[in-house]
Amino acid sequence: MRNGLPINRLCPACRKAKKIEKAEKHKTTKKGQGEECKKLMRENDRLYQEIGRLKYKACFFGCSNYSCLHHYVRKAQSLNTRYDLDNGIPICNKHHCLIHQSQDSEVEGRIVTEMGKKWFDKLMKRKHTTIHNKLEFLRNQNTWLKNELLAVKFMN
Repeated sequence: MRNGLPINRLCPACRKAKKIEKAEKHKTTKKGQGEECKKLMRENDRLYQEIGRLKYKACFFGCSNYSCLHHYVRKAQSLNTRYDLDNGIPICNKHHCLIHQSQDSEVEGRIVTEMGKKWFDKLMKRKHTTIHNKLEFLRNQNTWLKNELLAVKFMN
C-alpha cells in the first residue's frame, strides 16, 4: 500500500486505456464478431425497409397500401439475398399475412409468374452462393444500402 491505496490501482487514464484495449480485443473474438454481425444485420434490415418505403407506394398485387418489402427468398434461408432489392417484393399487410400465416402458394406462384423465370433463376443462383466472411459481407452491404438510400432519397 502506498498513500492508503493499493499499489495495483490504476490511474483514470490507464483504466480508460485498459478498457479500450479490452474492448478492441473483444471485437476480434468470435463472440465480439457475432455481436457486431447482429448489430449490422438490424441496421441493414432497417435500411432495406426504408429504401422500400421510399421506392414503392403500392402493393405488388394492386392494393393501394404499401407495408413492407417481403423477402421472396426468406431471410433465414440466405444471407446473400437478404439485402438484395430484387428479392424484395413491395406488399401490403394483408398480402404479407397471407404469405406468412397461411403459406399461400398461390400468392407466391403469382409473384414468380409476374416477375418471370429469369428473375427467379437469378435469385436461386444468388441464394446458393456461399459467403466466406459474414462480417465483411455485412459491412459491405451496410455501405451499399446507405448509398442506395441516398440515391433513392435524391430521386424522390
